Amino acid sequence: MSHLKMWTLFISAAIFIAVASSFLTYVALSWSPKPYTPPRPKSVLTEHLGGQTWAEGSKEFDHRVKGRFPSGISETAMTDELRRQGFKRYDWTYQKNNNEEAVAFRSESNIVCNQGAWVYWRTDTSGNITSVRGVYAEMGCL
Repeated sequence: MSHLKMWTLFISAAIFIAVASSFLTYVALSWSPKPYTPPRPKSVLTEHLGGQTWAEGSKEFDHRVKGRFPSGISETAMTDELRRQGFKRYDWTYQKNNNEEAVAFRSESNIVCNQGAWVYWRTDTSGNITSVRGVYAEMGCL
């Protein structure tokens, strides 16, 4: 190998290492990883939902929600239970106007599908549930 080819090879390798090092340094400094969150087990309301379609699973989830939180139950008791099962609202103290529906959501996404469970309800002036319904659905799959 000639001297010129050897120097060209060394200089090319040095440039490659410098560019790769700069790029990896940039990535390392600008990347902020999200903290690891272990997978949550399904809630009592959503585990082992049956049916061959999302509609059938959602219908069973709705039946479970209505059975677990019948009309007349305290909204506080229901929302406490939903929180224990991993359901979230943007603001748990949100006051609804008139007959507006409140909603809580639980993500059950996995590697293949984004899916979740929603519980909607209305209350009377005493803070008791007047109606409740549940929806279990996919929000997009690979």
